[in-house]
Amino acid sequence: MNLEGMSVYEFEQSTRKLTREFKFTPTRGTGWDYNRSRPIAYYKKKPVEACFSHGDKILWVSLHNADGIVPIWVDDLSKNNGVITPEQKTKPVTVVYPGSAKKDSFRVPLIETGKTPKVISRTADSRFLLVSNWHSRNTSVLEMDEHVYPYGKVISTIPVSAIPRGIAVDDKNKRSYIAIMGGSTLVVVNNETWKTDSILNVWSSPRHVVMDTSGHLFVSYNSLGTIACLDAASGKTLFTARTHAQPRTIVLSKNHRFIFVTCYTSDMVDVYKINPDNFEKVASLPCGGHPVG
Repeated sequence: MNLEGMSVYEFEQSTRKLTREFKFTPTRGTGWDYNRSRPIAYYKKKPVEACFSHGDKILWVSLHNADGIVPIWVDDLSKNNGVITPEQKTKPVTVVYPGSAKKDSFRVPLIETGKTPKVISRTADSRFLLVSNWHSRNTSVLEMDEHVYPYGKVISTIPVSAIPRGIAVDDKNKRSYIAIMGGSTLVVVNNETWKTDSILNVWSSPRHVVMDTSGHLFVSYNSLGTIACLDAASGKTLFTARTHAQPRTIVLSKNHRFIFVTCYTSDMVDVYKINPDNFEKVASLPCGGHPVG
């Protein structure tokens, strides 16, 4: 997600080379100065986070200052030329191919969720999508349908007490966990009613949250420089580890044995082995440019 460049980069994993760039047209709007906590004149279409659905066919992208998200068919670009209805807002996208004069262009539907959408997560069956809306202080729930344009519609809006950020979906127990970065809680959502089920009290400013298959939640505490393993049922902290400054997005390896932590202001990525009762640091990798995701 190339936030300031207003585009999405696609890389070939084996060569690490840029293969496609999905570019949004710069449009003036209102943004947010995070250092001074005030609105500023800025651009609307700034990709923040993203989530694949339907077997990696659709990429859902949150647009920072556009009050919504957009679906992009990445496996077959022709599917982006859906039948546009008069009432449906859309955004133009141009696809460029480095080293080639070739270009593709189309319009994608803007699905309005809330002010300053951030993290996007989905249920395993690609039926539902959750979006945390920073300045609206709520989380949108969309029901997806790959066969019906615009491929998703908001069916519920879950209010929260303060700024929401990370979202972890527990498909087994039909629960979702929303990290309230503006406070010190995780909101537990019932995935059948899409309403708040309970509140877990945690440490201050939880930013991102992921989950394994054994009932453990992993949380990054941005301002505290710490990651933690929690029991999902009770919210109890099982063990923690210090990280480099400002841990942000975290991700588990596929076998759930390791956790990777981007540390923003320290320009590092920390890697830990997850033991039964502790995090064991195995690497700290330099990563210039303030890593996020």
